[in-house]
Amino acid sequence: MFKQETLAAYGCVKNTVRSTKKATLLYALLITVFHALLLYFPDFIVWLLPEQAQIDKSIPSGYLVAAVFGFLIFLAVFIAVCSGYRNYALAVSRSSQACFSDTLAPFRSPLRSFAAALLITLFLTAAAALAVLGAMVSVLLFALDVFCIIYVLCMYRPLWFVLYDKPELSLFHCFRQTRRLTRGKRKDLFLFDLYFLWFPLLASLLPYFIFAIPMLSVPALAKIPDGIQAFSAFLLGEIFSVIIYVWKFDYVSTAYACYYNEICEE
Repeated sequence: MFKQETLAAYGCVKNTVRSTKKATLLYALLITVFHALLLYFPDFIVWLLPEQAQIDKSIPSGYLVAAVFGFLIFLAVFIAVCSGYRNYALAVSRSSQACFSDTLAPFRSPLRSFAAALLITLFLTAAAALAVLGAMVSVLLFALDVFCIIYVLCMYRPLWFVLYDKPELSLFHCFRQTRRLTRGKRKDLFLFDLYFLWFPLLASLLPYFIFAIPMLSVPALAKIPDGIQAFSAFLLGEIFSVIIYVWKFDYVSTAYACYYNEICEE
């Protein structure tokens, strides 16, 4: 079904392989930094607590609300910054002179990019909360929640492409344009996601199964402090993840950009 888009993506990436790999490496390093910050975020919150709260091992409600709010802002900024790679993939898919500066698209309209990322962050947070609540009530309700989440994600899958391809549109009109483009295509987009499902699973889960879990259970490393073991496992897992991203992420992103070009032409 998606043979045309995948072949087109492979050809586009092959023609700009040197520039593409540099941009992909930057994206992979950004994800590594995000993972590291996410890992140590709880420790940072504990460090900010008053001394008495640290002794009592209790978090005041005000600090908890501030921590959640700060995490959502951090996540939105991360999503906005990383979205620049979508603009780069779009340039590669159109055989234009793609350059590294294309990844800096979010900084050309920071408020617009951050607002879109914040809306996405809030939706994902609310969707995850509803999914957990649904799972606590019944399996059927959980399945319904998951279906609604997947449907909405497929509906707005090309949002970042529209946002950077149509800079003259407001954020509201970008959302509306995205819904219009995906009307009648959401099933195809879902299948497209399934087609490339191996990539996020490989990049996110395999490093920890290969490096983290075995490393933490090796008897010869029992004398090494737990903190050093955990950091070493994390570092090895992230290195492997970066290799996977540099290997295939440009191809996957460009395939989505080629599909966006196709639905725009229809």
